[in-house]
Amino acid sequence: MTTNPIPAASEAPQSATPMFYVVSINKLIALLLVTSNLYAFYWFYRNWSAYRQATGEALVPLLRSIIPVLFMYPLLSRVERGLNATGRRFDWSPLMLTLVMWLVIVASLVSPWLSPEPSELTPPKLSHWGRLLFETFLYFAITTWLFCRVQRAINTHEGDLQGQANSQITWANWIWIAVGVLMWTLYVAVMTVSMSVSFLWGLS
Repeated sequence: MTTNPIPAASEAPQSATPMFYVVSINKLIALLLVTSNLYAFYWFYRNWSAYRQATGEALVPLLRSIIPVLFMYPLLSRVERGLNATGRRFDWSPLMLTLVMWLVIVASLVSPWLSPEPSELTPPKLSHWGRLLFETFLYFAITTWLFCRVQRAINTHEGDLQGQANSQITWANWIWIAVGVLMWTLYVAVMTVSMSVSFLWGLS
């Protein structure tokens, strides 16, 4: 049985100041997918920043958002304690979601070793690109589901189930979207050229 370093009473909202970052699920999904999950770093930063402002806990949001997975469970456990303190209920497991995120990261690091990258001596085959596309899809599907589960818990904690307080696309969001579209355009272009080269190589 673990002990909480922060008293449960301090987790309860003391004012109208949000303790965590509220955002609608649709907006979160759009920004995560368009930005290739880069928005997640900002999402972690906003959550830690809101928590520090609401509770006064001595922490540095920027440091906790640089390598966010290291501080994922501490964040989720604070959300859970806050839910318990407010009496609001949400069916989830902070530990399970954290383990899923770590599993995804480990799998993405191990995958290249299980299937070596092509070289000049072993040109890429279409099956290689098919595997890469499948892994990319699986990665985004799992991480998007994970962030949505956490966000639903946060919105429940803040009493804004639909995230209406932050459901509109702002000018800052459009900057994220523009950067994301550029990244995806470059990614699709590189993939298209690489697959075409692989196909032509196979015909030669």
